[in-house]
Amino acid sequence: MRARKQPAPTRSARLTCPACGARLRPAHRFCPNCGAPVSLATAQPPGATPRGTGLQVSPGTAVHEDRRLVSVLFADLSGSTPLGERLDPEDLRRILGAFFAALVRPIQRYEGTVEKYMGDAVMAVFGAPVSHEDDAERTVRAALEMQGALTLLNDWLEREHGLRLALRVGISSGEVVSGLLANDVQSAYTVVGDTVNTAQRLESIAAPGAIVVGPTTYRLAARAFEFEPLGPTALKGKAQAVKAYRVIRSKDDAVADGSTPLIGRSAELALLRQALAAAVLGQGRAVTVAGEAGVGKSRLIAEFLTSLGAGIDRWMARGRSYDRQTAYAVLASLLRSAFGIRQADLEPVARAGIEGRMHELGLDLDHATVRLLLDVLGYASAGFDPQASRRVLTEVVRNLVLRQVAKGPLLIVAEDLHWIDSASQLVLADLIAELASLPCLFIATGRSEWQPPWSSTRVELLTLDETESRRMLAQRLGGEVDPSLLETMLLKSGGNAF
Repeated sequence: MRARKQPAPTRSARLTCPACGARLRPAHRFCPNCGAPVSLATAQPPGATPRGTGLQVSPGTAVHEDRRLVSVLFADLSGSTPLGERLDPEDLRRILGAFFAALVRPIQRYEGTVEKYMGDAVMAVFGAPVSHEDDAERTVRAALEMQGALTLLNDWLEREHGLRLALRVGISSGEVVSGLLANDVQSAYTVVGDTVNTAQRLESIAAPGAIVVGPTTYRLAARAFEFEPLGPTALKGKAQAVKAYRVIRSKDDAVADGSTPLIGRSAELALLRQALAAAVLGQGRAVTVAGEAGVGKSRLIAEFLTSLGAGIDRWMARGRSYDRQTAYAVLASLLRSAFGIRQADLEPVARAGIEGRMHELGLDLDHATVRLLLDVLGYASAGFDPQASRRVLTEVVRNLVLRQVAKGPLLIVAEDLHWIDSASQLVLADLIAELASLPCLFIATGRSEWQPPWSSTRVELLTLDETESRRMLAQRLGGEVDPSLLETMLLKSGGNAF
């Protein structure tokens, strides 16, 4: 998971250790008194509340009530009772405050709203009041990072107090009514609906350390994560069993499923194959596959990848909406693929992957460069000057590609680059400028409005025509379909498979 630098505290705030209350300096990463990991739970003045604790609205503020598709997260921290038996109440407050600060941070990172705290539990909403097209994915990623943050804090807690806390998470996606819940004192933005109740019930059946989601969340996030089906599950207060799934891990930039026949893209597929054939002969190039959301860019790439023969290495990368302001986020995705590192891998595994791959390619790395790569991958803070970082990373990527293509042709696929961060864009532009004489094909996908800053062959995916749309719907629906329903679906889809 990517680590994020936290904003520097204001000078007026008295910095204290979240565990023991000792005085801290801004540079401290660990408490000099007790060793608690300060960087994981931002030091705050005593009694401070984590940011993002719901949206409070002053009377008279205009907030419209509406129906929304949201994802609701319920997380319950267990194990605090035995901890409370050992500690002074003030010490317990500080420790739990540190844990909840660490749990709230991923919610904020993925732009969710903390709706309420209930004892040792927290409820967050993704999709209201601010919505994104990938709110279900954001919710699951936040839950995974919450579990990761808890693991790191637990290492300290076990050393100091011989106990570990556990987090159970339930996630449900569905329609709610959002708006103001008002009283005489203040109004608060909230969401109401069965989705909220279901998320809480899913949390109640989750094992400690587990994340359990409902069927709609699974459907919306299945492309990005691996799940274990738990089957139809009885939930308290629900008349019918609910299909539940346990989150296993991120799929690390997997491409779309290519199991169904591709319809209406033969010309575009042929162009990609021609570009690859030229690259294999040493005439490298960049190709941009562009089109509106849902038109089939990823499905085309999946079909192209399944048709590849042996002997062509491939590196995959992806841009994400919540990483546009994160320096080198897309480059980190590409480097993980090149080094064979999973996003969930711990630092020793990542370091071994970097050093092993470089050794395999006959490249030497100094300690500072390894630290920089670990920083980009989210494991450490190297403290490099931004310009120096760009020079080093450009050279590392260039050398990786040169050594890789010396062994055989290379295909690089970077999807959703309409969300690329500016730092990654500069490094990739430098790389693509050198492709002309290399056996390397770089394919980027993006929305129609995105224009890459490098020279490339553009493949514009248009919506399917009526005949192709009918074939697609017949394939997806199977069997006999009511003609009036088919015509309605054709009209509403407008040739877009999404």
